[in-house]
Amino acid sequence: MDIDEFAPSRSSRALKREALPLQAHDDVRMVSSTDIFRSGEHEIAIFHGDAVYSLKITKLGKLVLNK
Repeated sequence: MDIDEFAPSRSSRALKREALPLQAHDDVRMVSSTDIFRSGEHEIAIFHGDAVYSLKITKLGKLVLNK
């Protein structure tokens, strides 16, 4: 898997310093948020055991997980 496809582009970096490269691990599955959220969606529900979690994309493009 090419890990660079998940790294932010130079133009999208808010910080002037270089972002640290992402490290791929053989035992960790990587998923793009575009594969999780359908077009136009900003929130999904995740069922884990007896709990329901909410994963949201904020207005600033950050991911927030709440129980």
